[in-house]
Amino acid sequence: MAYKTLDSVTRADIESLGINKEDAERLYETLIGIVANYGAGTPQTWHHISKRLLNPTLPFSFHQMMYYGCYKNFGPDPPAWIPDPETAILTNVGQLLERQGKQLLGSKYKDPLSCFSDFQEFSVANPEVALM
Repeated sequence: MAYKTLDSVTRADIESLGINKEDAERLYETLIGIVANYGAGTPQTWHHISKRLLNPTLPFSFHQMMYYGCYKNFGPDPPAWIPDPETAILTNVGQLLERQGKQLLGSKYKDPLSCFSDFQEFSVANPEVALM
């Protein structure tokens, strides 16, 4: 199935998943607020969608629409988990980026979480670089 970016999802798209009109309206209004505040595809967007929008009573197809819509432009394998900033620094990649982020990414480096995509691109483009 081809998913739309979150900023392209409509009330009708939500209703088409079998969600009643009133719930679809509420979900849509919450979604556009999240997208307005955090963008259509950022880790913060997904965090707020998963905390404020999704719940087990909604169809799995809605969960998929939100997930793949959020990560539409991420690439073929969207992340299964994105840590909060405090946890990101504690991961192996976070610790590596804390130690060598500026050396590897230059001025693009800000913190492990916001620079992960840049680091992923760097690592694919530079597989010969031994990172320890």
